[in-house]
Order: sequence, then C-alpha cells, then structure tokens
Amino acid sequence: MALLNVKEHRLLDGVSTTGAGDPLKADKQKGWNFLFLGVSVTSGATIAIQAEVGTNNWVTIHEETITADGYTIAQSEHGHYRALRANITARTDGTYYVFAQGSTTGY
Repeated sequence: MALLNVKEHRLLDGVSTTGAGDPLKADKQKGWNFLFLGVSVTSGATIAIQAEVGTNNWVTIHEETITADGYTIAQSEHGHYRALRANITARTDGTYYVFAQGSTTGY
C-alpha cells in the first residue's frame, strides 16, 4: 500500500487570545487530522475547528477543550471541506497552535 500524500498547514500559530484564525482553502484535500498544542496551560481553552458553508458561514465540525500542556489529536477521516479554520471560542490562559493535516490522495 502506498503512503498517502499528506500536507500540513497551520491554522493557529502561537495565539493567546480568543477569535478565529485565517481560513485555509481545503477543497483539494480530505482525510483530515487536527493537532492541537497547548503551551503554559493551567486552566485552558476551547478551540473549535470550523468548516465554511456557503459564503463566510462557519459551522463547527469539532470542538476540543485543552486543559494541559501538550498535543491532542482529532480526526475527520472522510471530511472534504471547501475551507477550514480554527477558532478559540473560550480561553482562560495558555498559548495555542493548531495544525491541520490533509491528504491529497484518496484512501
């Protein structure tokens, strides 16, 4: 079996405030992994992965609550989206990074 061609993108890069990151055009990839990294976390934050529906309408497809330092992974194995973004919807402390890894080849 051949390895899938996986591309990684940053949805959030060292963010310590609430709000949405820049959208990622995602229509040429699927099989998404979302990696969340929290740094200096005591209480944490809630981060939503959102997909664009229509024009600039965002729907949450996954929500992750981060309560400690380190990585957390979520998957949307068969999702195929026009655009994705990460949105810190609640935050007490910490700095956050979110990466999206999508495959450009099918399963």
